[in-house]
Amino acid sequence: MNKFMMLRCLICSLLCALSLSASAEIFSYLDSNGRKIYVDSQHKIPPRYRDHSDTRVIAVEQLTEQEQQDRKVMRDLAGKRQELKRQLRKLETTLAKMETSIILRGRQVILPVEINWRGRKRTLNLLLDTGASMTVLHQDSVASLNTVSRDSSYAQVAGGGLIKTERVVFDRVSVGPYDFENQSTAVIENSGSAGFNGLLGMDILGRVRYEIDYGQRKIVWSPGEYKQMQLAAEKLKELQVEAAKITLPDE
Repeated sequence: MNKFMMLRCLICSLLCALSLSASAEIFSYLDSNGRKIYVDSQHKIPPRYRDHSDTRVIAVEQLTEQEQQDRKVMRDLAGKRQELKRQLRKLETTLAKMETSIILRGRQVILPVEINWRGRKRTLNLLLDTGASMTVLHQDSVASLNTVSRDSSYAQVAGGGLIKTERVVFDRVSVGPYDFENQSTAVIENSGSAGFNGLLGMDILGRVRYEIDYGQRKIVWSPGEYKQMQLAAEKLKELQVEAAKITLPDE
């Protein structure tokens, strides 16, 4: 090793030794609001406060390169754990919105549907009816909303009779995770108790994808995407378990 390299090594060694015993001055001053402000350089104190500043000398914590690396890894790991937790919570919230509990009566499926009229809301139980071309609501179930019909007509019912229908355009009809703005529906007078508040027809059902789980008594909306998100949630849970197993010296 030549003299130049030896001199460089000696200087580096001295600098390292000095850094291990380093200390730093901390300056503080009171601002115009009476708050104590701390800075690491006197030059950072506004001139008008310098005469009233206070100086303290504190020891600076010295870390080896390995300790610095360990701390960085710990910070990164903590950040990854929090991100996994956040992503899983977000995914589980989305999955919950893609499920709707249903009432089963034989093969009849009744599900909750929210309607909105001029800022007023009601949740109705509608019979899922793929044979109905239009969603139909019973008059008594929406009477409290004081809806106004656009027009009226007559529709033929089973047995050949006619029934008067009012066409009402609701601001929004929400089914599962789907919102249908300015949704036109038929409102009819009903006699007796049918056990539901109307029919959910193909004007809405034809625009969504769903799967009925009779065993779990629920409807799964967009079943393809739902299954993909379920797999993603399981993967995130596995990653959480693996991340929890990782321990570092300071943990």
